[in-house]
Amino acid sequence: MKQSIFFLICICLAFTLSAQEQITVEGETLDVTTEANGKLDLLYKLEDRSYRYFIRTENNTIIELKGGDYKDKLENLTNDTNLSAEKVKFTRIGLKKFIDTYNKKVDAKYEVSDTSRVEFWLLPFAGLTNNPFISNTTNSIFGQFGAEIELRERNISPRSAVYMKARHVLSNDDLDYSTTEISLGYRYRFKISEKIYVFPDVKFATLNFVDATVTVIEDGEVVILDINDTNFDVPFIFGIGFDFQVSENGFITFNYNEIVAANLDNRGNFSTNFTLGYRFQL
Repeated sequence: MKQSIFFLICICLAFTLSAQEQITVEGETLDVTTEANGKLDLLYKLEDRSYRYFIRTENNTIIELKGGDYKDKLENLTNDTNLSAEKVKFTRIGLKKFIDTYNKKVDAKYEVSDTSRVEFWLLPFAGLTNNPFISNTTNSIFGQFGAEIELRERNISPRSAVYMKARHVLSNDDLDYSTTEISLGYRYRFKISEKIYVFPDVKFATLNFVDATVTVIEDGEVVILDINDTNFDVPFIFGIGFDFQVSENGFITFNYNEIVAANLDNRGNFSTNFTLGYRFQL
């Protein structure tokens, strides 16, 4: 059952990540991304770690730019202005700046989009957990706190994000167990109202620094062991969260974490792992 859930979610994520446009150039159909959109559009495709660039005109003619003659093509396409392509670099940013300059010259209302594509968001948080993937016979609740840094690619897929999270789980009187965890994950947001977003997420890699005291029976005697261990896992732990917008760049964030894992066994206690925090843009 867990494996089915895992593969179903992966399939859904694969579809949501595809936010590209299809074009046809000389009989070749390509998935491309729009970099600039005006009288001239700049399109690109990442292929085998290198970029292919295309210009789309107002009459929907598509011209591929290539390293040998791209300057001549740019000047022919912009011959209604006095722009020179002599110093234009054959890079995404270089071409975008040139096309933005041209579009602005021919249309005063044209808005130049920011070339900075990555947003960084910080989320300090605190909450409670029952550590569902360790032996916890009394289903004790532990305090936890930490912080998360999230990276979003604003122009291509603003709803997608990868994150790195650091959290510390405190021990309690019932179970002397604590851990500091560093994890990597992915999430995808859905807008459900003007100010509320929901996001499933998956934590795909974790590094835990565990400090625990356990009591065992050896040869009929009670032995107390102090454990200090470091564990790396690829657990694929799934959760869900909600962002509630409270300012232009600020959100109250609620997470229900560790609902199910593809590569870890639940130890008998259904997850009681909740956190509350404030997410803001850096």
